This record gives sequence, structure tokens and C-alpha cells, in this order.
Amino acid sequence: MNIETLHGLVSPLYMEYNQVIKPLIAELEAREETSPQPLFNEVRALNDHIARCYRANISDREIQDEIIKAQRHIKRLTLDCFKYLNVSLHESIVRFERQTRNVDLTVINNGLFYPRFRELNKLAVEEVRNAKRAEAVDTEEALIKYQEGYNLYCELENLVDDNMQDVKWAKKKFVVRRSLTIFAWFVSVLISGILSILVSCDFLRKLLLE
Repeated sequence: MNIETLHGLVSPLYMEYNQVIKPLIAELEAREETSPQPLFNEVRALNDHIARCYRANISDREIQDEIIKAQRHIKRLTLDCFKYLNVSLHESIVRFERQTRNVDLTVINNGLFYPRFRELNKLAVEEVRNAKRAEAVDTEEALIKYQEGYNLYCELENLVDDNMQDVKWAKKKFVVRRSLTIFAWFVSVLISGILSILVSCDFLRKLLLE
């Protein structure tokens, strides 16, 4: 196989890596400030198979086999990137729910925020669950579903970001309301304690009897 033909086989692999995988890895690194080791293992395996194509005396059949193996690693890399990003996005939503568990989200954006939040969250979770089921049977279908789950999680995260100011205001209202409730409870306990002391006081009892 001449070098031009070999480059024609290798070029699409690196093009997909640059246009699809690198941006996904960059986003994952930006979100998590690190990259999972399995991704680096896949990148190393990808480049290893491509490098083998340039060995001296390698046959055309062997080159075709190495290209097919490299394509599998490209697919695996893309799949893993979406899987890790979905986990990161899911954990972000879980943190949001934990931080706002005592906040009335139904009042956000005139009641429009929370129904849409629940809908997108449910759809994203279901899509990722379906992707996991498909992964053992059909990698292509699994990849489509993982990507759709990713898109849903991104839409969900954007929904939260767009309404964050109202969410923060609702959290402040909750804190103020809880503080007033605690203060009222403290005052009632204090008054009850004072009254109990006064009623049980012998001096006061004598004054009342006189």
C-alpha cells in the first residue's frame, strides 16, 4: 500500500478525534479538572494501532486490520466521553437538588421552572438507562442514546443556570423564614419559662394571697 492510500485511511480517524473526541475530553477536563485514566488508555491504543500501519513490510491486509481496530477505539473513546460527561452532569443535578431540598422550586419563573426541570431530569435518566441496556447489544444505538442523554442533561443544566437568580432569591426567603420561625420559637420558650418561674415563686404567691 502506498503512503498516499495509507494517509487516506488514517486521516478520517484523526479528523474524528480532533472534531469530536478532543472537544468532549476538553469539556470533561473543564468540568472535573481531570480526565479518567481509561480515556488515556484508549488514546494510547488508538495511536498504537495507527503507528503499526507504518511498519516496514506490513501487508495491506494487516493495515486494514489495524485501521479497523483503530476505528473501534475511536468509537469506544466517543462512547466513554459521553458516559463520563453524563455522570458529571447527573452529579451536578443531584447536588442542586440536595442544596435546594428545602426551597419551594414550584414558585420559580411563575411555576414554569419545576415541571420542566422534572421532565428533563426524568428523560435524561431514562435515556442513559436505555443506553446502558443497548451497550451490550448495539454500540451504535448505545452511542446515540448516550449522546441524547448528554443533550438532555445539558438542556437541564442550562435551565437551572437561566433560573439561578430566582433560585438564590427563593433560598434567601427560606433562610429568612426559618430564622423568623426559630426566633419566634425561642421567644415563646423564653416567655413560657419566665411565666413558669413567676407562677412557682413563693414570694409572688404570697403577694397574690394578700
